[in-house]
Amino acid sequence: MGRDLSQLSDAALLVEARDVWFDRIIQYIGYHSNVTSLSMSALTQLESLLQRQLGDAALAHTLAGGLSGVIAAEIAPALWEMAQTLKQLGFADLLTATSPVAALATLRAAPQAAPFLEQLDRFLQRHGHRCMVEAELFHPRWAEAPEQVIAALAPYLAMSTAPAAVNADAARRREEATALVEHKLNWWRQRGFRRTLGQVHRFTRLRDNGQHYIVKLLLPMRHLYAVLGERWAARGWLVAAEDIFFLVAEELTAVVTAGDLQAAGLNLAQRAADRRAAYHYWFTQPTPVALDAQGAPVIAETGDGDILVGAAASPGVVTGRARVVMTPAEASALQPGDILVTRATDPGWTPVFSIIGGAVLEIGGTLSHGAIVAREYGLPAVVNAPLATQRIQDGQRIQVDGTRGQVRLL
Repeated sequence: MGRDLSQLSDAALLVEARDVWFDRIIQYIGYHSNVTSLSMSALTQLESLLQRQLGDAALAHTLAGGLSGVIAAEIAPALWEMAQTLKQLGFADLLTATSPVAALATLRAAPQAAPFLEQLDRFLQRHGHRCMVEAELFHPRWAEAPEQVIAALAPYLAMSTAPAAVNADAARRREEATALVEHKLNWWRQRGFRRTLGQVHRFTRLRDNGQHYIVKLLLPMRHLYAVLGERWAARGWLVAAEDIFFLVAEELTAVVTAGDLQAAGLNLAQRAADRRAAYHYWFTQPTPVALDAQGAPVIAETGDGDILVGAAASPGVVTGRARVVMTPAEASALQPGDILVTRATDPGWTPVFSIIGGAVLEIGGTLSHGAIVAREYGLPAVVNAPLATQRIQDGQRIQVDGTRGQVRLL
């Protein structure tokens, strides 16, 4: 982020993005995929062991929660501390009275806001490469658009107690469940149980923390493409700089190789506009569980009547107001106790998990980010719930049973 890229040619920007950063990302994604496979295998083994010995495979989700050492879990406590600093400095009303961009500008111009700005800088050094929907280069990271962090602070102003990096209730339930299982097993089976449980904890941490570093590698690559987009927008080749993220590799190569848009024979602005329209269109369509042999989407059964069936991800039952959130901007409207209903989450969504009372996700399994963080915060959660964002109305009261994997529409 601190480098001066103005002296690099278009070709040099493209080469560094692909040959340096993309290659590194692919390498580390390979490591991350291996850890994901190991964590899935360990959790399956734990579920099988519990089913055979106790007849309760669902207990695995309690045993897998309340872990320490998950980097993403640091985010919420850090945001709470920044919110408290704003209140102490007399800037709390600023967040509700003005836009996040204007609030940040005011804070940066105010000498008395220095303690808060120091906290913000430390936060961005640690977590600034993250954002919601961070797998898509299209979205600016927190370090590039810190007003996103300012927007995320508003709900924390109303919280009287700090969210813990490790939820005490989730940790207590894990310890109690561990003691219960060990009490029911003989010494030999206890050894197998402890070994398997240790693998679940180890690989779960590695999986979630691994994404922290993969996304960190995305930031310099995104920055290189963003500079290329700024140049091409200035030349009139693109309508907006961010249109660069709607182009494919072959198109970028063709233009850089030809040295000119006309020589490449491409209408990049039209292609980007068409793909942007398609991007928004697909958000209106139901999430398929698979594609059939003809490439048509396969939509899973969603349950009968007022019951929506998914996969149990984090145990417990909660009733509350559903908030259907489809974009990162909408997440800033979440209030304490709301039940998040969305397609999927990644670690950039972590700030909302210390605010909400439960979660319903259309996509994801028991080791998806949403499931892992829900268990860390002790939140009932159901994942892999087809059509959840369409069947559940924003503001509707629902009951989430994270133990049985069901959502009741009230």
